[in-house]
Amino acid sequence: MRKITVWLCLFIVALSLCAAPSARAETSAPAAVRGVLDLSGWHWEQDGLVSLNGEWERYWSRLLTPAELAAGAGSDVLSYTKVPQVWQGQTYQGSKLSGDGYATYRLVIRTADADTGKDVALYMPSVATAYKLWIDGKEAAASGTVGTSRETMTPANVPKPVFFHLSGDRTEIVIQLSNFVQRKGGLWEPIRMGSADAVTFRRELSNALELLIVGSLFTMGLYHLGLFMARRKDRASLYFGCLCLAIGLRTAVTGQTLAARFAPGLPWEWQTHLEYLSVSLGVLMFVLYVAARYPVEMRPGLRRPIIAVLLMYSCFIAIAPAWIYTHSMLAFQLAILAIFAYIGCVFVLAFLRKREGAFLNLLAMSVFFVTALNDTLFYNQVLSTGDSVQFGMMFYVLMQAVDLSHRFSKSFAHVEKLSSELQRWNESLEGKCASGPRLWR
Repeated sequence: MRKITVWLCLFIVALSLCAAPSARAETSAPAAVRGVLDLSGWHWEQDGLVSLNGEWERYWSRLLTPAELAAGAGSDVLSYTKVPQVWQGQTYQGSKLSGDGYATYRLVIRTADADTGKDVALYMPSVATAYKLWIDGKEAAASGTVGTSRETMTPANVPKPVFFHLSGDRTEIVIQLSNFVQRKGGLWEPIRMGSADAVTFRRELSNALELLIVGSLFTMGLYHLGLFMARRKDRASLYFGCLCLAIGLRTAVTGQTLAARFAPGLPWEWQTHLEYLSVSLGVLMFVLYVAARYPVEMRPGLRRPIIAVLLMYSCFIAIAPAWIYTHSMLAFQLAILAIFAYIGCVFVLAFLRKREGAFLNLLAMSVFFVTALNDTLFYNQVLSTGDSVQFGMMFYVLMQAVDLSHRFSKSFAHVEKLSSELQRWNESLEGKCASGPRLWR
């Protein structure tokens, strides 16, 4: 129990250290007001990265270049909008926007005269779902192809750093973006700015952390599949191994999108299919795993409908295009939370009945539920914390490793006990045979 508490504390401390730098920066950073962000008092070396949040200029249903904006084009549709924020639900000229559309965003950044000539960078996160970026009138980056319809745009989702020099005390950022292929449109994640070294370090750190998580989850997944191949009766190992692979795959196609970096030709549609399928199939494997571990506590009357719904939803994701199935994700996320709440009740019941490994599963489930809830709120823009379910899964894997070691230790102890008893019986039998009457001379 003491070791488990230590591991839990270390896990929470690690999460806090990962989140603390960005949290401090975001709380102390200034916000843009009517399209202007004053960073003249920002110290790039000491303060680190800054999120370009606040009011940006937005020109709805216009794809304008910096030269056209300088000439006064689009002034009839100029409005100010909060960034980060998705389009759907916003009101523009008396009507509510959907996730589909296209627009041009503009922000002017004021910096200190002493910062002129410094090497800085933007870190462009996931943008829904194609964009083109200009810095001081020069095209600096692009992801996919911006268009005015589903047929004319090409979606892409590859976060990247964009390096440039501060050529004066005024920097203009112009972004064209469009979305007609999924439920979310717009700049829904913060764009961060900092020194070139700080942005590079943050990116490499994030990549290394995600590589570690993906590698660990895939390793544990294959390990548990190997356990199942060695002992086919233990289906819990099969389901848990598939769960690890599903969460590992989800981590590879979200966040830093490592899958797109290692497979540059991976189409956005396939990447999105993998992201959503990994969630639905992962939840399905989790339900099957819990049912295999605690079949009495998870009653078939609820287990079977849940499995049927998850299978049907996975088939729906597999055959439908992204612009259809992504709109169902909010309802599915709420269903996931309800399923996790039910599984939590199963673990509580198993713990009260003193089932094997119930305490570790209950502890791991609590952390996993919190991270799943965080991701649900993050992807619906209630929180700005970022992905965390992979950390919850890593903690669950850790607890399963502890549980597995306990089960193996008990099995070995049982085998040793049986071997010792068998040896004593053999010695007793040999003694009886030696002291008994001889039938042959």
